[in-house]
Amino acid sequence: MKNIIILIFLSLSQLASSATFYVATNGNDNNSGSIDSPFKTINKAWSRVSAGDIIYVRGGTYTYSMMPSTTLNNKSGTSGNLIKIWNYSGEFPVIDYSAETFTTQKIGIQMTGSNYIHIKGIRVTGIKQPVSGNTSQYGFLLWNNVSNCIFEQIETDHIGGWGVVIGDNCNNNLFSNCDSHHNADPYSTSSPYGGADGFESGSASSTNNTFRGCRAWWNSDDGWDLRIYNGTVTIDNCWSFWNGYRPGTSTPAGNGEGFKLGPKQSPSTTNVLRTVTNCLAFENYATGFSCLNAGYYNFYSVLYNNTAYKNRKGYNYSDAGMVTTLRNNIDYANGTVPSINAANTHNHNTWNGGVSVTDADFVSCSSSGIDGPRQADGSLPVLNFLKLSPTSDLIDAGVNAGLTYNGSAPDLGCFESGSGSTPPPATPVYVSSAIENATPTVIEMTYNLSLANVAPAASAFTVRVNSTTRSVSSVAIISGRVRLTLSGAVVSGDAVTVAYTKPSSNPLQTSA
Repeated sequence: MKNIIILIFLSLSQLASSATFYVATNGNDNNSGSIDSPFKTINKAWSRVSAGDIIYVRGGTYTYSMMPSTTLNNKSGTSGNLIKIWNYSGEFPVIDYSAETFTTQKIGIQMTGSNYIHIKGIRVTGIKQPVSGNTSQYGFLLWNNVSNCIFEQIETDHIGGWGVVIGDNCNNNLFSNCDSHHNADPYSTSSPYGGADGFESGSASSTNNTFRGCRAWWNSDDGWDLRIYNGTVTIDNCWSFWNGYRPGTSTPAGNGEGFKLGPKQSPSTTNVLRTVTNCLAFENYATGFSCLNAGYYNFYSVLYNNTAYKNRKGYNYSDAGMVTTLRNNIDYANGTVPSINAANTHNHNTWNGGVSVTDADFVSCSSSGIDGPRQADGSLPVLNFLKLSPTSDLIDAGVNAGLTYNGSAPDLGCFESGSGSTPPPATPVYVSSAIENATPTVIEMTYNLSLANVAPAASAFTVRVNSTTRSVSSVAIISGRVRLTLSGAVVSGDAVTVAYTKPSSNPLQTSA
């Protein structure tokens, strides 16, 4: 279904001095970095950017010989002018090291001392673990002092170690719609397969990091591993499944916890450090959701509206001192009943009584498609798996925990009923503009979704340069972007605003 864009933006300022650079598989680091003369590596483009600039990485496969480890160090944007490293609209860049055999540690993308960065739409895959040396690899590593960043639609897979790791002094970062899967470390001498998680942090100094709409599966150790992480973390609308096995098999490997949330390093605290909402953990080797002190230190946490299904144990909160509030959670078809210590507050969960749970409570108990492609906007696939049947007594059986709900009360579990199995068409969101030095009469505007090749009349756009109207000579849709050709050139330092009014024919619209 096509979606009509009624309004793009009003009074959006775009400084002509902001720069756009391109990286492509056929590029050369001696090039200028333009779309027609792209760089070969992200490292080269990184050396050229400053706050407000954007790097577009074209689609295709970047091997180790083409793009050795990417290091994004000691450079920052600002809160209003992030440095962006994005996949080119409609294209899929893959950093693939699978053709190489390594004897030392390799990192796909590493960041240090860089803040206000937005990385989007890049996959890192195939970094094999060295056979000897007890060395694990990293797909994506925030090593130190990386804060206020957005990591969107990042995929790390088939890494001989950890998929995504948050190191020290990394705060206020958002991981949105990211996937980390098929990561395993078979050659770790102390604990084979025990050091490969989807998302991991054991930092004593990082805090306020958020995961939203992410998935972790077929990791040989855990989906999320926050053991000895001292800071706050929010995990919302995330799925963790099939962890703790040798990827793609039923052979047990590492710990196998979907969401390992604790413990922390010294000292203990009564502050809430873990907030987990609307998350799904199923068919993990060990536990769906756990928070144990394991001889370390305690903290408080909250779990609202989560679902644990067919794990060996759904919820493990047995250790005294780990105080958790659990509400509106489903525990179904797990190997053993939840372990909840007496200090915890737990009510309106399936194990508290008042409801019964059977297969009939769900539209489907088939997980087919759970690891499949995401939607066009990067959000999780739309499935009927474990969504509540209209006749389920789990509907409206919860208590208000501060989350959005339909009906007279919240439902139990991670999927609120009444939202429907098919979402409305996504509305394209304006994300950036570029005016390049080589073409100073052309404005190219990018959206989060690809646009159909339907160009409105030039009269649909109003462009002002330094508050003076500049006529639009032509409009084109090129590679899913809007390209406006102006009657006169823009120079560095000009402030450009663009407004769009939906015409009666040929409005802007998505391609699907």
